[in-house]
Amino acid sequence: MGKSDAVTADAIEEALKRARGLPVPVESWRVEVGPDASGKEAVWVWIRLRHEDLRNVPRARLRELVREVIRRKTGEAGIPEQPQDD
Repeated sequence: MGKSDAVTADAIEEALKRARGLPVPVESWRVEVGPDASGKEAVWVWIRLRHEDLRNVPRARLRELVREVIRRKTGEAGIPEQPQDD
């Protein structure tokens, strides 16, 4: 079983949908899990926001909340944390 099988995109997306304290309303999530260009396991998250004025969206706070959900889900599956690219 590959590590991408241990944490599914669906499991991460469901956890994100249940996340509390998001700084802006989220219209939809798209999550993919699998190897990146270097062969390391990675998680990609696309977020569609429901917000009229995106200039004032606290993106850093939203990014940290998403990363925390991913850390929690991968940690539950026993996958060690990897450095992140912004």
